Amino acid sequence: MAKRAYRYPTVRKAVSLWDISEWFTARELYYPTLDLLPMKHCSITVLGVSHMLIRLQARGLLEARLNSKGDKEYRRVGKEWV
Repeated sequence: MAKRAYRYPTVRKAVSLWDISEWFTARELYYPTLDLLPMKHCSITVLGVSHMLIRLQARGLLEARLNSKGDKEYRRVGKEWV
């Protein structure tokens, strides 16, 4: 597998499986993403999850807002997640 090529699909899958609340942060999505990594030697950080969420937002798949603490929250938009 190419260097870090597993990160985007893993975060995307974690977003699609997220069902705890409508809005989520990179910190909340971090542990579900770790559980979905394809191999145990693969790694990702909260910053890596955040970068992948920004990519998904740029593609129009996520909507973002700032919460009261100043953290960026995301939610799924579009037909692709259904």
